[in-house]
Amino acid sequence: MWQRLWRHDRRAFFRTDRPSRVPAPAGYRLDEIASNGFDDDPLLARRGQRFRERLGGPHRLFRYTDEHGTTAAYAWLTEGPATAPLGSHVRLRVPEGIAYVWDCRTADDHRGRGLYTALVAGLAAGAAEHGSGTAMICCDPDNEASRRGILAAGFGPWQTVDVYRLGPLHAVRRGGRWKIQPSEVDLFDG
Repeated sequence: MWQRLWRHDRRAFFRTDRPSRVPAPAGYRLDEIASNGFDDDPLLARRGQRFRERLGGPHRLFRYTDEHGTTAAYAWLTEGPATAPLGSHVRLRVPEGIAYVWDCRTADDHRGRGLYTALVAGLAAGAAEHGSGTAMICCDPDNEASRRGILAAGFGPWQTVDVYRLGPLHAVRRGGRWKIQPSEVDLFDG
């Protein structure tokens, strides 16, 4: 019962002001998904309704597809000013001039080919070309594969955020400071 009431999410944030250019492996194509393309894709189908609800406004979905047109990896990009989900009823404030890469995934049979690194680096570099001077991304601090990919994409460690939930209550700890029931977290507020 406690497992449904209690949750703790730790996120390690990384940022870059100079994203790397990492080429995609041969045979993959990068595209942006507008509003369809979810139902027939194995990686996206079970997330289709939730993803459709996110599309529009500041949230954009990008993916690498293989030679058959199947999604091999995807990631969301939000350019500020906006907010994006952080977890447990808390949103991350993305200020103007900042890009946030989030909710990334690589299909199991495409892992180990550098798609994650190329996707993260490409989205950050593309956002920089459109005026976002800084890009940020986060992952579970224990996810070594994500950490390696993020670092290889030109990001550096920045800060850690803990989000706690107990039933309907939530709190955020960042830099030793607690905020109880915040609706948003601002990583740039000092």
